[in-house]
Amino acid sequence: MNLDELAALLTDRSVIVGVGNDIKGDDAVGPMIAAALSSRFTTFDGATVPEAYIPAIREQAPDIVVFIDAARMGGSPGSVGIFTRSEVGGTLFSTHSMPLSTMARYLEGEVGCTVYIIGIEPKSFGFGEPISPEVGQSAQSIITIFGGKNVR
Repeated sequence: MNLDELAALLTDRSVIVGVGNDIKGDDAVGPMIAAALSSRFTTFDGATVPEAYIPAIREQAPDIVVFIDAARMGGSPGSVGIFTRSEVGGTLFSTHSMPLSTMARYLEGEVGCTVYIIGIEPKSFGFGEPISPEVGQSAQSIITIFGGKNVR
């Protein structure tokens, strides 16, 4: 699946959850994208504890939930991957406390929604660094394709 195909599935009942730490370089990309999409979708800044938002997500009764996070996938900085829960399995997909696959399994079972995880290959998680140009360009592409506001 590519970003255009995923965008075509999203509705006004879809929820976007940005995951990441806004003071650790490229790790800020998830919350930044979620904020830019807030005029089009219900969004949450899951920060480093997205599991804390499970009740709020459940309350929305979404059809689709999309988690967006910086994730080491072995690609070049800024490369984007779209995954389902089964594709990430039980592995720790990100640097955060609960695997997104665990949250996805819960939400799919309890809420009946479909969960997608967008991973963006980071260049750096340096403390106090800005988002790298490569990751920033990918973020802007996602925002544009999903119909959000330009962040630049």
